[in-house]
Amino acid sequence: MALLTTLSTVVTTLTLLPTTATILPAPHSSAPASGLLTTNVIYHQGVMNSNGTSSAGTCEGMQVAAGNLTAGYCVGLHTFGISLSRLESVECAFRLFKGSATCGVDANEITNVPMPSGDGQVCIVTGVEDGGMFTKASGFWVCG
Repeated sequence: MALLTTLSTVVTTLTLLPTTATILPAPHSSAPASGLLTTNVIYHQGVMNSNGTSSAGTCEGMQVAAGNLTAGYCVGLHTFGISLSRLESVECAFRLFKGSATCGVDANEITNVPMPSGDGQVCIVTGVEDGGMFTKASGFWVCG
């Protein structure tokens, strides 16, 4: 008991010094980082105007969310389709992992969807119809 009291006294008398270190987020280990490029992403539910993988146009399903996607980071997908904006001067691709929520080797199907440079969007059908409860999909966007 005396040792515990002494240890408690020592810990409470330590002074914390300010630090100037910058804390940076670690990139997701499932995908290679390819810079800080971002693109617009729109999440869709419902019937897609696509051949099952990708389409030159936008998805026709109901838009349920939107945001940005950063190159090289794995993202779990919870909607039936996504629309990704193409970059005007850079060729990119989206790697889709059907059956995996973490861009992992547990995927039952891995598809590379090319995204040539230019205007417009690419529609990608993920196959997730239940919000990701039982059907899993994930992917990452790379450019180069």
